[in-house]
Amino acid sequence: MTMFLSAYRRKFLFAAFALLFSSNIYASHIVGTDLYYTHVSGNTYKITLAIYGNCGAASAAAFSTLPSAAPQICIYSGDSLITNLSMAIEAPDSGIEITPLCPGDTSQCTNPSSTIPGVKKFVYSVSYTTPYLSHAWRFVYNGYNGSAAASGRAAAITNLIAPAATIMQLIDTLDNTTYYNSSPDLTVTQQTFFCIDQVNNYNPTAVDPDGDILTINLVAPANGVGSTACSVGGPVTYIAGSAWAGTPLSDTTPLQCVAGTFSMNTSTGAMSFNPNVFQRGVVVYNIEERRAGTTLVGTSQREMSVVVLTCGSGFPCVGGTPLSVPENKVHNKVEVFPNPAYDELTIKMDVGAYTSFTISNNLGQVMLQQKLTAAQTDVKVKTLPVGVYYITFKGANGKSTQKFVKM
Repeated sequence: MTMFLSAYRRKFLFAAFALLFSSNIYASHIVGTDLYYTHVSGNTYKITLAIYGNCGAASAAAFSTLPSAAPQICIYSGDSLITNLSMAIEAPDSGIEITPLCPGDTSQCTNPSSTIPGVKKFVYSVSYTTPYLSHAWRFVYNGYNGSAAASGRAAAITNLIAPAATIMQLIDTLDNTTYYNSSPDLTVTQQTFFCIDQVNNYNPTAVDPDGDILTINLVAPANGVGSTACSVGGPVTYIAGSAWAGTPLSDTTPLQCVAGTFSMNTSTGAMSFNPNVFQRGVVVYNIEERRAGTTLVGTSQREMSVVVLTCGSGFPCVGGTPLSVPENKVHNKVEVFPNPAYDELTIKMDVGAYTSFTISNNLGQVMLQQKLTAAQTDVKVKTLPVGVYYITFKGANGKSTQKFVKM
């Protein structure tokens, strides 16, 4: 059945989005960026930039310039500037919408009368042949988009000082003295909307074409110049707030959460967190690639906005399913996380709510059964094959089933 928001709820969401996304022409239309490169042949590389634009009414003027943008990439060897290049947009030049819409809903990307602003992804690229071998090639995007509005940050960002006065900057590196290299493919696109008072999971699912060992860390956002000048800016300062009591906001703890709920897997980049306040936080991934386990052959970056809001029955949707009230209420007070899971799955519940669980695969085959006696149970799932599984709980609260992914 097509899901619709009530008129009241749509007005509430519109007001919330207007607050989250509104700012000046330089700062309101970009919610994230990706910078990566691909080896073509010899010493030639294709450098690609993805810009995620908010197509809501509050940023329509700046957003409308993205189809004609020509982002600049500055090429360095170490600290020496070699050249700067203008990138060209790839088809479709109208962008690709990635808004997590529920069936039957539209965003302002396609319907100006909609109350949901929406997000589109625009992709730009340029080819470059390095003139010699170097341990320290740097490909720098400093936020300059040619005649289009610069990639500034929104005034509504909550984890940075004076965010509207800053410009996005990403830096990739390459050591081509021994090996050719391509950046890992982040197969899961950026996700902007997350739910308050609920365990949220996000995994970029990085796949490296060269089979390199990846180390993925969170780093501080950088401040670009947003002009033709090829210079490299420093990190942006976090506000003096706390991610949770006793823990300041920082590059590794960038979001305000329930204490002990924020974690990130440095092998995969999978992030899990339970935000307890409304916020719009900047998160920056830095991905290191090591060939043969030891040689650092390159790095690439992603900057992403994390907008935490009250999730309703009609927005946002993931995989066609609405993100609604917290999972512990939907599933009779039982939480299962992280999702995707790798080595271990954690079950949290009210003691006595359920007495046992069963994990089954897509064919209905039972893979694991276990009794439940405590408020928290850690389940080893490392030996399960990669795939989709169903965990079914039985007990005083009846029967409840959830789905999780084993990576």
